[in-house]
Amino acid sequence: MLLALFAAELAESFGGTIVYAALPRLMREFGDPVTVGWLVTGHSLIATSAALMAGRIGAMFGVRRSMLAFLACAMAGSSICAFSNGFPMLMAGRSLQGVGAAVFPLSISLLRVHWPVQRIPVGLGLITSAASIGAASGLVLGGIILDNFDWHWMFGASALLLCCAWLAVRLLVHGGERQEVVPRIDLIDGFLPVPAICAILLAVSSARQSGWGDPLVLGLLAGGGFALVFWGWRSLRLSHPFLDLRLLARRNVAIPNLITVLVALGTMQITLVFSSYVQSPSWTMVGLGLSATVAGLAKLPSNFLSFFAGPFSGWLTQRAGNRTALLSGTVLVTVSWLAATVLPDNIYLVVALICGVSFGTTILFAAIPNAMVAAVPVNSTGDVIGAMIVLRGLFMGAGAQIVTILFASHAVSQSGVMLPSAQSFRSVMLWIASLSGFAAVLAFAMPRKIRAATDGQCLSVDKNMNSN
Repeated sequence: MLLALFAAELAESFGGTIVYAALPRLMREFGDPVTVGWLVTGHSLIATSAALMAGRIGAMFGVRRSMLAFLACAMAGSSICAFSNGFPMLMAGRSLQGVGAAVFPLSISLLRVHWPVQRIPVGLGLITSAASIGAASGLVLGGIILDNFDWHWMFGASALLLCCAWLAVRLLVHGGERQEVVPRIDLIDGFLPVPAICAILLAVSSARQSGWGDPLVLGLLAGGGFALVFWGWRSLRLSHPFLDLRLLARRNVAIPNLITVLVALGTMQITLVFSSYVQSPSWTMVGLGLSATVAGLAKLPSNFLSFFAGPFSGWLTQRAGNRTALLSGTVLVTVSWLAATVLPDNIYLVVALICGVSFGTTILFAAIPNAMVAAVPVNSTGDVIGAMIVLRGLFMGAGAQIVTILFASHAVSQSGVMLPSAQSFRSVMLWIASLSGFAAVLAFAMPRKIRAATDGQCLSVDKNMNSN
């Protein structure tokens, strides 16, 4: 079963990131960077909504059946992109691809139902590693396909991988169907947060071109924020809400979510920061002045190490507890970003720093959901993971804007070209290190170990407690 879930997450992540390799060519073909940018924005909107709703849909219709349906939709989206003959068809297929984001919360739900409790942390770590490997493979293989074939073949490769994953889940995953009567759910409560989240994501995306002071951006933020507040108020008054917000208020769910916010704002900007640093030309007096190809190759060792970071995080959770795993990830990330402030001029040192940041971040990607799923009942697993994915997406976009502002705060120019200076890079790295340090403080506030909840209650096991 774990092999099938690994394949499903790898295929979904591959399909989600493969388009990034083709953006320059698509911009030349369709002639408008803003229009092509919707291939990313539209996918993000659908992916965020699907992740949020996945848990409840799985509870209503069966987790395995729901995963097969979501994988089939993503496969259909990739196929539409592969056979598209214009931008509208490509946009429709790319948006449908986003439905595949539901795979991650559903995979964790299946793992928790069918996997032995003591092995869940390592299994979850492997699924997290699959996401990292799939994302990296999408960028690397996407570039190889582009160099030798038409860009349509990228989406054909994605459809093939998703088809293989669908077959693996169909043949190797058993059970996971609905086994209990689900209370009558208020479906309006399920759809209310979708336009609110879409409005906020659109505001973050639009701010990149028009700035945060643009009336449209401010209107989208205000409207989305008001809609979320209204949804929260209404949801808390329902006896059977689509997503139980009370779960998110639990200490062992709230703290990991806060760490998720800090990680998304900070260390998840690794590609933006180090790619800019490696390619920064010599006249800026900072960086290495290397090509985009070399910048991509510099990331490969960290992608390889990420495969081991997820299972290592699960092993650490098993052996030393949730708090130790969270602390290990946050401390490693903090130290790596602080070390980066020396602004090394050697590619090997830069690669080592990227490896440190990536390894620590992947540890957190596994440790955070491991802590959260142990704090809630099994049938609420997908709900809390979906909410975590939404938070990660929202604040990752906001974090990119903050990094861009810090880059511009001390920029240097030549021939009208503005690029970050050494002070700009140090400001960004110190900002991210401070966020990571605060995340470490929050991690220390977690109990040493969380005993899996089975009846809606979460038991925290501290070091000084005796087991009977």
